[in-house]
Amino acid sequence: MYPPKGITEEQVRFAAERWKSGEFLAAIAREYGCSRTNLLQRIRKLVGEETYEWGRKARSAASIVGTKKLERFSSYTKEDADRIFNEYELSGLTIESFGKKIGICRINLTKLFNKYLPERFKKLKSKKIKDHNEKFSKYTEADVLELIDQWRGSHLPLHVFSKDVKIGKNTLSKLFKKFLPAEYEAFTEINIGRGSNKYKKGRAFEYLVRDHFKQKGYFVLRSPRSRGLADLIAIKKGELLFIQCKLWGGMNRNEQKDLFELAESVGAKAMLASKSKWRSRELKIIELEKS
Repeated sequence: MYPPKGITEEQVRFAAERWKSGEFLAAIAREYGCSRTNLLQRIRKLVGEETYEWGRKARSAASIVGTKKLERFSSYTKEDADRIFNEYELSGLTIESFGKKIGICRINLTKLFNKYLPERFKKLKSKKIKDHNEKFSKYTEADVLELIDQWRGSHLPLHVFSKDVKIGKNTLSKLFKKFLPAEYEAFTEINIGRGSNKYKKGRAFEYLVRDHFKQKGYFVLRSPRSRGLADLIAIKKGELLFIQCKLWGGMNRNEQKDLFELAESVGAKAMLASKSKWRSRELKIIELEKS
């Protein structure tokens, strides 16, 4: 969320009045398209210490709501559970989606069914898993290729795209990994960690090391998303290097041992690449020895 720069002072005062009257601040913030924390800061700047009392009242109200929900859940009878279960069975929805539809969370629904209808619930779960596996096995490589092309063109995160095509996110991931592992790996690596600065820094450093070895005449392969012991494999006539890239040289003894043993098993050298100085593009590359 970004700071609510576009919100006027008048809107902040109106939000404060709504919060004071008992509305949830998080819900008000969502309407304005900002975070609760940023809106709270703006309100406190305008109103002052009085807002702390409003916050205490809001937490008290939330506690009462939570207690009422627990009381409502404990009041369900076997007949209620049976009626809700029949609706769930006919709906064809996941338990989470069905719960949202009727206003009961997935955890409470599961508890309710396990309490009153454990055998029926277990049987239905087994049937749903079986149906899911049968549906999964029907997909061909052509179907999955069409799906991944649609996903690329949509520019949507996988969990949003999965809702559009009405296939579960986990099912889509499994299909892509089964039929098109290389394409899926490459595409997810481009989109992963858009908000993850740590990932971006690590990837940029791997590219820096890769380019260093390319300039020295090596053919370099990269392992995306740190899936193997070696981040880079550099190949030149008569030389094979397994390179682990650590931005600040942090590699423990077990990691060094595993990389060295892997390299030794195929006649390669194990290398560790790190930065020589803070905010420097100079590399520190050392060959690992048997420990």
